[in-house]
Amino acid sequence: MVIESRQQYSDLISKLSNKNVFATAVSDDFRYHPAECDPIVISLKYNDETYNIVIDHTESESSGLDIKELSKIKRFFVDDVKEFTHLTGLKNCYDCNLLSYFNGEKLQKPSLPYIFEHLGTSKKQGINKVIPLTKVIEYSEAKL
Repeated sequence: MVIESRQQYSDLISKLSNKNVFATAVSDDFRYHPAECDPIVISLKYNDETYNIVIDHTESESSGLDIKELSKIKRFFVDDVKEFTHLTGLKNCYDCNLLSYFNGEKLQKPSLPYIFEHLGTSKKQGINKVIPLTKVIEYSEAKL
């Protein structure tokens, strides 16, 4: 489910409040350090339901979605704590890679779709905002 409106976002926050979720974020440019970037999509998974929150994308009409409201969620299990923390500013994150390591498993990070790599030659920062939203969401869900 794609979350773009303020009402959908508020309903999602109230539904996931004090819950544990799996989460991942996609930055506006993979070539830069996450501290220098902003998230464009945050994907959350709870009880086999996936929610894609569109924060900032050229194909979206979303506006006024405050990432800080996500702090009402109890815990985020993420693929990369450093990246997620830099992009969102949320502190209640747990690293799935570390948990997998202790369980003797190895998580595979999905490869970037060709379109991300092709546009990576541009000098403009925030290039991921012009990639079709469906491809960004597809990549984000693959990271979950």
